[in-house]
Amino acid sequence: MEKEKYFICRHCGELATQTEIVEYLECGGSSDCGCEFMTYMWDDETITFQPIYFREYNVWFQIPQDIYDALKKQKNAVLRLEMLRTIPANVIHGWKLE
Repeated sequence: MEKEKYFICRHCGELATQTEIVEYLECGGSSDCGCEFMTYMWDDETITFQPIYFREYNVWFQIPQDIYDALKKQKNAVLRLEMLRTIPANVIHGWKLE
């Protein structure tokens, strides 16, 4: 049996395991994270900010299980990304991932 792999979307902070991604694919989904965002843009006609919705498909970034477990405790995805950003690049590049 293959060892489980753990991932985060570095764009939206969503977490996933390899098993979850495979299950999603088997149901006809994409292998990438389907990030949904809303932002505001100025509209000269209404002289106000209008909401803009869009979707992006970002590649999952593999992380070690202990990092995944620590990030999973944080329910807020934006805070997960902030936590991930505190890990020095040399530590991230030194991860031994399969």
